[in-house]
Amino acid sequence: MKWITTLAVAAAAVGFSSTEDVCPPPFTNYDPGSVVPKCLTFLSSAGTWSSMLEVCKMMSGSLAVVNDDLHNIVYKHIINTPALTDKCFWIGGTDKFHEGTWVWEHDGSEIPLGGPHWDPCEPEPNGDEKENSLAICPSRYYYKDYPSDREHHGICQYFP
Repeated sequence: MKWITTLAVAAAAVGFSSTEDVCPPPFTNYDPGSVVPKCLTFLSSAGTWSSMLEVCKMMSGSLAVVNDDLHNIVYKHIINTPALTDKCFWIGGTDKFHEGTWVWEHDGSEIPLGGPHWDPCEPEPNGDEKENSLAICPSRYYYKDYPSDREHHGICQYFP
């Protein structure tokens, strides 16, 4: 009988946990209505793409996979946060493994070129071996390839 009580308490605890609980500090769930939480943190310091990736990894995350609806959520957060509106942010896209083939560093999944995420002035980025890292910058925060040694802020993502 004691194990039934323990099981009931454990089930209740799982049932009452919120999606906010799955994002460890300093991450915040930016999509609380989603089945899979989107745990992000915006870095206040700036650095190269590789240095921002290392900072994210030290927090058990990676540079963010800002795709689908999350891109719009991030855009709205940035434009509604005055301290962020003038900043560029590294996200987790790269073509350093194969020039012109953009993938998310976190899982290697391919990033489709063109709209709606890429800068309309550069729908098929190919900056040779100089521009291998993905950032989003003012004013519209579309994807844009930049040299990896440029200094931008970063958006880290924790993947529960």
